[in-house]
Amino acid sequence: MLNICLCFHDAGGSYHEHALTTLVSVFENTAGFVCAHIVSDETFSAAAREKFEALGERYGQGMRFYNASDALPQELLTAIPAHFGRGSFYRIALPDILPDDVETALYMDCDVIADTDIAPLFGLAAPKMLIGGALDPSILTESHDETAYMLRLGADPDCCVNSGVLLMNLKLFRQEHQGFKKFALEMLQNNELRFPDQDVISCYISRHKELFLKLPENYNLCVGYKDRGFRRPEYGKGKLIHYTGPKPWNYDFPMGIFYWKYKARLHPAHEVFSLMENLREDRRQYLYRFILGDNKELRRLRRRMQLCTKGLWQTLLDRIFPARRKKRGEIKTDSAVSSN
Repeated sequence: MLNICLCFHDAGGSYHEHALTTLVSVFENTAGFVCAHIVSDETFSAAAREKFEALGERYGQGMRFYNASDALPQELLTAIPAHFGRGSFYRIALPDILPDDVETALYMDCDVIADTDIAPLFGLAAPKMLIGGALDPSILTESHDETAYMLRLGADPDCCVNSGVLLMNLKLFRQEHQGFKKFALEMLQNNELRFPDQDVISCYISRHKELFLKLPENYNLCVGYKDRGFRRPEYGKGKLIHYTGPKPWNYDFPMGIFYWKYKARLHPAHEVFSLMENLREDRRQYLYRFILGDNKELRRLRRRMQLCTKGLWQTLLDRIFPARRKKRGEIKTDSAVSSN
């Protein structure tokens, strides 16, 4: 059995939809039996839980649910910066939240899409591995500022993990690392952290380097870094795609197609097309400005191309769903034809 875990705080009542999309991608591509451990809190509604249960039944996979409202001490919750939210820290408490029979688990953020079988990833775990993860791309490249920041915190650049995908040895945490939450609290209270949960984990495993398993980047491809989101989709095929930065449900960029691919397994096609069509144009312009910079000629050319593409997109949707044209009055009803 492959144990995976997703954690979230569903304050707006809709974030769980992204967790469902993540699960669809795992279930679609993994041949073995998967048990999904869903960790949330009082914000997780009964209606949302029913969606997860139905998804598990549909794919013949397991679902377990946990209320993490009391999993973290109040002083730790108070220390978490408000714009990150407590859901980001539930992964810190997984050794206490999940039952003892779950000894190894793959934690995944809700903005991760698994376009591959996750079973081989579990095969990489060693008995004395505490945490496995891919290094954060800002450390792997020329980001001297990020590297200097992590060094000031006491982290080793070779242990600066991106915390969106973590292979965790929960059994070893319970046996030998019960002070992990206390360490997290001290880090939060004594430092101004840029990415609190990720910085805590990186600093902790830097003190236990021999227990860290460095995973290949294809097990956590951070497409929000630099121009990765605008590469051809082939770049992400067969990988675990992590939407750091701009999210595909808000922004329009090529690598977002993987999110919509599995979203379409979850909802009827016309609903997915409608969501895609309603991506706000001003947000798309933000991304185009990121690519084109201040070149006004290129930006004018992009605008003309965008208008042409929008016209083709509208035509395609109208052909597939004639009701759209009727709503706009472009197709006459029988009564209108007879009156003429």
